[in-house]
Parts: sequence; structure tokens; C-alpha cells
Amino acid sequence: MNRLIWAFLGLLFLPLSAQQTKTFVSPRVGISSMPEGLESEWMSDLVSREAPNFLSKPDKRYMYEQKEKSAALFPRKTGPKWAEKSLVPQPILGTAFQGNVFSSSVPMDNSLAFNEDSLLVSAINTTIRVYSRNTGMLRSSMTLRYFTDAVGLIGTANYRYDPKVIFDPLAQRFMAVILNGSVSATSKIILAFSQSSDPRGDWNMYTLPGNPFNDSTWFDFPCISFTENEVFITGNQIREGVSWQMGFRQSVIWQIRKQEGYTGDSLNSQVWSGIEYAGRPLRNLHAVTRCADFTGNPEQYFLSNRNFDVQNDSLFLLKISDTLGAGALSVQHISLPLAYGVPPEARQPDTSKTLATNDARILAANLDRGRIQFVGNTIDTATGSCGIYIGQLAQLNQSNPLVEHAKIIGFDTLDLGYSNLVTVGYAPDNSPRTIFAFNHSGPSTFPGISALTFDQGQVSDLIRVKNGLQSLNVIQGASERWGDYFGAQQYFPEYGKIWIAGTFGAADKRHSTWIAELISPFGSSPAGVQPNAPNAPATTLFPNPSFERSYIRFSLPESAALKLELFDMNGKSMGVVFQGMGLKGEQEIGFEIGHLPPANYLVVLSLPQGKTTKTIIKH
Repeated sequence: MNRLIWAFLGLLFLPLSAQQTKTFVSPRVGISSMPEGLESEWMSDLVSREAPNFLSKPDKRYMYEQKEKSAALFPRKTGPKWAEKSLVPQPILGTAFQGNVFSSSVPMDNSLAFNEDSLLVSAINTTIRVYSRNTGMLRSSMTLRYFTDAVGLIGTANYRYDPKVIFDPLAQRFMAVILNGSVSATSKIILAFSQSSDPRGDWNMYTLPGNPFNDSTWFDFPCISFTENEVFITGNQIREGVSWQMGFRQSVIWQIRKQEGYTGDSLNSQVWSGIEYAGRPLRNLHAVTRCADFTGNPEQYFLSNRNFDVQNDSLFLLKISDTLGAGALSVQHISLPLAYGVPPEARQPDTSKTLATNDARILAANLDRGRIQFVGNTIDTATGSCGIYIGQLAQLNQSNPLVEHAKIIGFDTLDLGYSNLVTVGYAPDNSPRTIFAFNHSGPSTFPGISALTFDQGQVSDLIRVKNGLQSLNVIQGASERWGDYFGAQQYFPEYGKIWIAGTFGAADKRHSTWIAELISPFGSSPAGVQPNAPNAPATTLFPNPSFERSYIRFSLPESAALKLELFDMNGKSMGVVFQGMGLKGEQEIGFEIGHLPPANYLVVLSLPQGKTTKTIIKH
């Protein structure tokens, strides 16, 4: 390795100081909206087809050298196709339609969020759109620039990119994070909070500094998640004038009070910095998405790994324990039983042009019932192809969290990349069942979208969600941008339905977004509330439907502590109806529901041997 490469590596591994926090108060800088229709008649854009010359710049060449080492250790292999069909059922494909079309920038960076009615927000690197989920009809379309004009960042250096949108079922609001600029002077994090559940209404707009330490860095690669009271944004601080591969300074975490964003008040926030393990900064922190159990759980988890290594088994679990100003940040090292590593570039038919897969970073993670499931890009060492790493952690609050599953999904004739995941229910052992969706491509397969079901460590056969029509060819050079994100969200009122947004090759060889509904093959269950335990007693709920008073009847084999609680269909507790000791034999609890608005509710009876859930209809 030449001296210049070693010099860049030395900068990469500069020791950081201990963890620090810095607080900010950010006033609202404007109000934006997404009215019906298009922002203009033409929606024109300009595409630059020039790609950077990676081979001529030593700092950018480093990632390609890592990929070359990986390919030498694990060359591509072909063999007989898997003949044995998986016993795990595949996801079921529901409604699907074409989303955002190519518009001046690659990769697409697909992100989506949707409310509990029919409106879905789809964002890519240049545009943000609202669709009807029921019909696929386009309801509103704007460029990221027009959507964020209210923040007042004007000029050629103030361009927008890397959008992330998310829906908060607790507040019935949308949030969005969009980046501005790629030098320290113009780097800003733009935050948008919808004022209602309708994304076509007004949004409160804020900016956070992309260079909060005044150290000539800029903010890149955002990830967003939320808890009951806060929103968290992670990203990388990149040194100015150096590529993202070698210019990495550190990863940071922004912790923000989200209610202030919904009401339009000044945002109180703090940024965590100096995050490292064994003297090396942790890179590409990914905020873990909580699927349920928001109330009373302020802690937020994050994952990281050594994503630039040819092979490594290190995983890092981070946790901020409490709300703004009260929590501490902890870092735990976990050794995975199966190593990951930088993937090769993905193949395409009828061309030598490959698709960029970047590195082996964590790309998505969900928290549900005390377990974290995560996915990322990796090399599949068995075939030498681009694969998906799937992991599952348990016992998160123990000194040594348990790795329950670690698996690589790969195929000799197919390259996979940029996965996302959503919980769709629970197995008999109480572990999450999940749908994984991702981009695919191969020497005989145009770039498209696939999905599979994950159940207790086993996966289903692939389902092709969208077949590509052509290979991708937009920018000049040997490699085409493919990722960097893949959109996915659960339907919050119940487990079992998700929506995804990924990239496929359109007929004009340009990138296009495909939006699709995937349905669990195991059926659905209410979100936020545990299903009936196998040893829980049988219950009778009557009258049902009810106007005022209802009763639940059950039998206990012996005296036991019990709790009866009512939830709405979003999993929000309406209150504890009864808590105390139940006697041996037949029991009956009566309770009033006349004060509740007409709707469906969940009645949850909790006993030492488990929980029983019933649905009651209030007329």
C-alpha cells in the first residue's frame, strides 16, 4: 500500500475524545406545504452524466481495493440451483404501482411513510410525492428544493439530497429530514414536522447545523427514528475536500424533542459526539426503529459495525438511556457467530457496467418485544456474490446480549443489496416474524425488487415484487449508483401489512421507484399488544358489541394476580380497568365503556401464565 493510502488511513483512525454532548435551541424558520398537483407544469431537471474517476484518486481507491481483496478471498462460484423448497411461506403481494421516476440524481435513495388512512409519502433524491395507497394516484409532487424553500437556503451550493420520511403513529404526524450542501459552510440538516396527519397540509420547518463543531466537516447519510417523546437523527461528519470513504471524522447522534416540532415551538436538541470503541470511532450508526411499546420506554438503541473490513464479526450496540439531558450513552461490543464483509459490485445483463454496493454497514434495524432484528449488505462467502446479512439480538439489557440468529442470504446467479425489514407478527416462541425486502440484479436478471419472510431463523423462497425492464445506465463510468436506501414501513394499527419502495431498471435504462404492499402469510394481529399466550385461560367477552357496560368471564386454576387493561387499535393504553388478586374458579369482571368514543378496542387480560386479548366493539 503506498504512503498516501497509509496517510489517509492514519486520518481515518485518529483517536477521538470521550463522548460529549452539545445543546442547541433552533427556532422554526418557516412553514411549508404540499398542495394538490404538481409544483409546475414542466418539472424539468438537469442530469450530469459525469462520474468521479475513482481509480485516479488514492483516497477513493481504498474502497475498491477492499472489494478486490474480498473478491480474491471469495471468488464468485456457480453451482446447482437450490432444489429444496423452503417450508417458510412467502410474503403475499398486494397493491403495487410505479412511484417516483428518475429525476436528475442517482441513486434514488427511496424513503416512504404513510398514515392510517390512504396517503403515502414517497421521497427520492430530488422529489417528494404523495400518493393514494388505494389507487396509486399521484396527489402531490414537489422537488425537495421547493418543499424546503421556506428555510431560506438559496444559491448553487445549497442543494437538497438524502431525504428520509417517517410516520409517527403516536402523534399521527409525519417527519422528514433532508440534507443541504456538502461543504462545511452550507451543510445543514433540514427537519420538517407535519402539523396534521395529512401530508398535503402545512409543515413546520427547522434547520440544524451540519457542522456543529466548527471543524470543517459536513453532515452525511442520515437515519431517523423516534420514541414516545423524542426523535433521533444519526449521520457522519465528513472532512471537507475528502471523499466520504476516507474523509470520515466521526458519527454523531442528534436527540430532539419532537412535540416542539409538531407545535412549531423552538426545538431543544443535543448532539452526541466522540462515540468510539477501543479508541476507534464508530461509523454509520443506525438508529433502531421501535415497532411498538412506545409508552414509558424512552431508551433509544443504535447499531454499528466495522463496515469497511474484508471480514469482521464485530457488532456494536449503543443505547441512550433516557430523554434529553437525563440519559447516558453506552456502547457494548458483540461478537457475531458469522462474519460479514464488503460486498462485490452487483452484476447486470448485457453490459459490463456494475451496480455500486458501497460497504457492509447496517442498513435497517427493528426493535420489538425486547429483540432487535437487523440487516446489511455483505459478501456471501459461499458464492462470492452480494448478499444480505440478517441478525437477531435478544437480552438487550444484559451485560452480554444474546445473538439468536445470524444468517447470510445469497445466490450464485443473483446479487442482493440495500435491504429493509418490517415486523409482521410473532412465532410461537414469541420471536418476531419479519418481511425483508431488497433490490436484486444479476448477469441474467435486470435490476428489480424481491422480498422474503424470516421466521425463527429460517427464510422463505424469494418473491419477485418487481422485475426490472432494462439494466441501469445513467452516469458515465464502470459503475452505476444503486442504493443507498430502501423504503419500508409497517401498517401501525396491525401487524401483517407493510409497504415498500425500491429501485428497478425502467425501459429507458434509468432508475424508477416501485411501491408495493406486502402481506404476512401468517395473518395479522393488533399492533402494540401481545397475542394470546398458549397457557392463558379461555375468556368470554359480552355483550359485544356494547353501548355502556361489558363483562369478561374466565376461570383460574388457582388464586393469581391479574390485570385487565383496555387499548385502542394503535396499541395506546386507554387505562387499567382492574388490577388485583383473582380467586380460584370462575371469575367475572364488569367495566364501563360508555365514556369511550365509538370504535374497536382491545381488552387485554394479564395473568402470570400469559395474556389473552379480545376485541370489543363500542357502539
